[in-house]
Amino acid sequence: MTERSQTLVYGMALAHDPRTHSRNGPTIHCLPDEILVYVFVYLSEAWAWRKRFGYESTVRPRRRHNGSWTPLMLVCRRWRELGCTSARLWRAIDVDSSPERLRLALERSQGATLELYFHSPPIFLSSISLLTQQAHRLRKLLLPPMEGSHLPALHSLFSTDMPVLNELRLWVEDNADTPQADPASIRFCASRFPRLQYIRLSHVTFQWEPSAISNLRFLHLHSCHSLDSSLPIEKFLDVLSSGTKLEELRLYQFISTIAHNVPTGFERNVSLPRLRKLVVGDVPHLTALFLSSVTLPSNITLRVVGLLDATILANAQNRLLASLLPTDHGRLPILQAVTQVNFRNYDDFHVCGVAPNASITLKLRSELDLEELYTECALIEVAQIFQHAPVTELDIDCGPDTVDDRGVWVHLFAFFDRVRSLHVLPGQAVRPIWHALGGWSYPWEEPEDYQGVLCPELRVLDIEYLQWDEEAMDFILASLRRRHLRGLPKLDSLSIGFTYDIDSKSQRDDVVMETDLMIPSYEDHLSTYTAKFVWSRN
Repeated sequence: MTERSQTLVYGMALAHDPRTHSRNGPTIHCLPDEILVYVFVYLSEAWAWRKRFGYESTVRPRRRHNGSWTPLMLVCRRWRELGCTSARLWRAIDVDSSPERLRLALERSQGATLELYFHSPPIFLSSISLLTQQAHRLRKLLLPPMEGSHLPALHSLFSTDMPVLNELRLWVEDNADTPQADPASIRFCASRFPRLQYIRLSHVTFQWEPSAISNLRFLHLHSCHSLDSSLPIEKFLDVLSSGTKLEELRLYQFISTIAHNVPTGFERNVSLPRLRKLVVGDVPHLTALFLSSVTLPSNITLRVVGLLDATILANAQNRLLASLLPTDHGRLPILQAVTQVNFRNYDDFHVCGVAPNASITLKLRSELDLEELYTECALIEVAQIFQHAPVTELDIDCGPDTVDDRGVWVHLFAFFDRVRSLHVLPGQAVRPIWHALGGWSYPWEEPEDYQGVLCPELRVLDIEYLQWDEEAMDFILASLRRRHLRGLPKLDSLSIGFTYDIDSKSQRDDVVMETDLMIPSYEDHLSTYTAKFVWSRN
């Protein structure tokens, strides 16, 4: 039981104890101030969770709504006095449209450490002088996204010692229409923040040296620059090796600002024993170089984002996903531990592999349209990347008419021979995928020979948006029969959703009616090959 829960239980017991009942008023007036403060905080956090859920999910920094307790001050005079005088209720606040709440917090927090969440750049800029005077009290300082032209105004604040600062967020918008200040206009000096453990920085300089990261637990650098513009990759990794306390590391377009000339045959082995989450986003050859230079724990959450341009695409030779990773996949044990693979090609290519207590996500981002050009190659790459993993669940979600080659499905399923659950959306044309699952690519030898049938352990099959045609059910039934005759057990579940590529509403209605009449006639036959059959119209 947490300290807060224990205190609340104590307060409830106290409230029901006859010895504490007042003859002149209700029991609640007998609660000590410290119990009421816990009640205020508890209710405030509950209300804040409701407000943060949904439409505020993209607000940065996320509002704490720590002032949600203020309506309780209307209950009675004592509760109002408690709200005005309890320092704990004023230590963490949102500063929105007026600096007045900041002034109240500084006064009513009675010298305690502060957690400040600013949501308005003008309000923050107008408060810099006040913050500089109170810098010794700042424990958290989370700032709103600002323009690069605002950076010079922050110099006085970040040139001031903040001895108790634990978390800092400084985010500068990348706005091509607004001139950016020189990144060196703010020089992050770690010696001024000796207790800093959580840093989120964007488009500012960072002093990449052991003293800057040796005490950090969370580091997020987005399009930042090293204070040393000529920092070699070797020194970058040497400094990183001092980050033994890091639990989460995010480097987005940071490595490319320093890795100008990488020596031939370059090798490093940096160990980050406490790291639990790593996000690295950059040009593919640098993400591969970085991942080949670090040793990651087995229970890691790894996310790799490849940033592609026309030149990279021209030279990739259809190996875009693989180019994000080290050539030696043994550097990433997660690749051999994955049991579930998800593939999606909408907006950007997204591949996620999930293992017990670990996961890896690969993303490709480009202004060019990759969907039609690269989907088939991407599926082949996914199979090769996870070919040594015990994958039992496979989820393929790709755009319509992007995988027409039967050979792609054959290649994909051949690598994932332990799959027990398969979901494909959209199923597209009937024949390519069922051609692969039914083993039509392999000649008959003996009925007991099922080596040529792919996914021999398949038990759950779910295919949505499969294009309907008059022979669709016959081909599906024939494919299932081929699996059965080769000795494979029946499916536990088969779910098929049909779609109709017909523009005319009257014609579509006729085909829908035909489908409704035809499919039930196959159910008896299908019961031989699957314990459960469900179909629908998508």
